Amino acid sequence: GFIPYSILAKLLHSTKASKRGPEPTVLAVQVRVLAPSLGFFKGVLMVKRGIQRVQLTPSMVKVPASQHPDPTLRDSAIIVIKQIHPTLKNLAKGDYLVAHPRTTGVPNSVTAREFPREKPIP
Repeated sequence: GFIPYSILAKLLHSTKASKRGPEPTVLAVQVRVLAPSLGFFKGVLMVKRGIQRVQLTPSMVKVPASQHPDPTLRDSAIIVIKQIHPTLKNLAKGDYLVAHPRTTGVPNSVTAREFPREKPIP
């Protein structure tokens, strides 16, 4: 699914995630969405520009919509953020790789000439 950055920023503002530094580093969130009129959704929402609403894909549906939803909860939803991507560990690894570039360079790729051709089966 997809989520606009404006909504993601509001969701992350009041969580531990706001201590990560600049929020644009967040590219995706693993979520659980509970909405009585829509159902129970589970999956990853990627940040997407140019949209105004959260877009949930059919593959994210785990429980269908309630057949008898409470009218007071018709337009409500709960979004639980389980994981933020990239994780702090991923960011730390990236910072390390930037600070310690490889001195030997990238290894040469293996070419077809390095392997003998298989003999045709008679």
